[in-house]
This record gives sequence, C-alpha cells and structure tokens, in this order.
Amino acid sequence: ERSDNDRYAAMVRHNRGMPLVGAGETEAARADFMVARTLYEHLGQSIFVAGMDHNLGLTALKEGEIRVALELFDQSEQQLAHFTDQVHEVQGARVEAWLSAGLFERARALAVEMHDSLRRVGLLEDAAEAQLLAAHASLASGRTEAALSQATAAREAFEGQGRPGWVVAARHAEIKAQWMAGEASRELRDQARATAQALGDNGQLGAAADCRLVAGRLSLDLGFEDDAAADLRRLERLDNGPFEVQLQAWLAR
Repeated sequence: ERSDNDRYAAMVRHNRGMPLVGAGETEAARADFMVARTLYEHLGQSIFVAGMDHNLGLTALKEGEIRVALELFDQSEQQLAHFTDQVHEVQGARVEAWLSAGLFERARALAVEMHDSLRRVGLLEDAAEAQLLAAHASLASGRTEAALSQATAAREAFEGQGRPGWVVAARHAEIKAQWMAGEASRELRDQARATAQALGDNGQLGAAADCRLVAGRLSLDLGFEDDAAADLRRLERLDNGPFEVQLQAWLAR
C-alpha cells in the first residue's frame, strides 16, 4: 500500500511539474520533479528516475543553465540506455540546448541522425518532428537550402499524419527558410502573417513572434513601411516571445 501511495504521489508531482516548466515557473517545477525523482528512486524504478533527470534538464534549459541541462540530459540518456535504445526525446532536448549555446552544426548533425534513425525503425511521427528540428538547426547554421527541404518534407509528413498543429509549426520554418533564401513577395508576407496568427492561437508564442518578425522584415523588403510598423507593433504584444526576437524587432525599426 505504501508503494502504491508513493507511486501515485510521484505521478502527481510529475504531471504537475510539466506545465509549470512551460509556464516558466521553474522553481516550483524543479521542486515537484525532485520529489518525484526521490520517490521513484525509493521504489527502484530507475527508468522513471531517468525521466525525472530529463525533466530537470528541461527546467535548467528554460532557465538558461545550458551546462547543467546538458549534464542532466547525459545522465538521463545513460540510465535510459539500460532499458531502451530509443532515447530520441533526450537527444531532441540536447539539440535544443546546443542551439541555445550556439553550437549549430553539432545540433544539426544530431537532428539529422535522429531523423534517419527514427525513420529506419518506423517511428514516422517522431521522425517528422526530428526533421523539423533539423530544419531549425539548418536555419541557425545558415544552410537555407537544406532547411527549406527539411521543413517542406516535415510539413508534408505532418499533413499525411493529420497533425495540423505540427503542420503550422513546419510552415513557420518553411517560410523563414524561403525568406532567408532571398524570396520576397506579398504572398509570402501574407503567409507569414497568417502562420504567426495560427501559431499564437496554438499557444506557440515564441514561434509566433519569430514568424511575425519575418512578416515585418518582408514588409520592409517590399517597401511597405507602414505594414512593417504594424507587424512590429503586434510583435511587441507577444511579450512571451524570446529575447532574441524582441531584440531583432527593435533593431529592424
């Protein structure tokens, strides 16, 4: 009975911690994950201990503690390796950490490796997500042609899988790659605006801010200064957008 209670308490703490991370309430999330980790450790459930290390790494990454996050991801993957060879969730988190650290080529290489590996074993939904992650890494490393190809392939895969939220996320990367490759048209600008709105409606505020910035820059490229100003004003209202996007918007004025 005691073990059942502990298992239930650990599950409650785990489930409560995840949305707290997303909301930026990292101290509360860490407290929940640490309690859950201790309970799982006492229960001898090492695979769930590994999961808590992964979550603690995500919490550290949210706080910008990249070195701590990477150490926790390594620890989690080493434990998970005793139970499964499918560690792509931890690998994806590592890609995000490397992108945050500016290690773009390293991040891109791992994302591509993840996609290829997941596709080989038939995990096609996960493979599509890894391909979108690879597209973002390619964008960060300046490989716009590869990014466009990866984003388009990811979007088509998501469409075939009936995953509209992911379709919009992939369209964001696709539009950004088209813009970075030098395309400038009113049609692309309008698509960027619509995609930014859809991303915001889905709660993906950082991606929405980035896509709105692309729309604004496209308006500038096309000579529509009033439209660009309107896009940047809307960007300012997305106050949960990442600092880098806010800075770029300010520089574009």
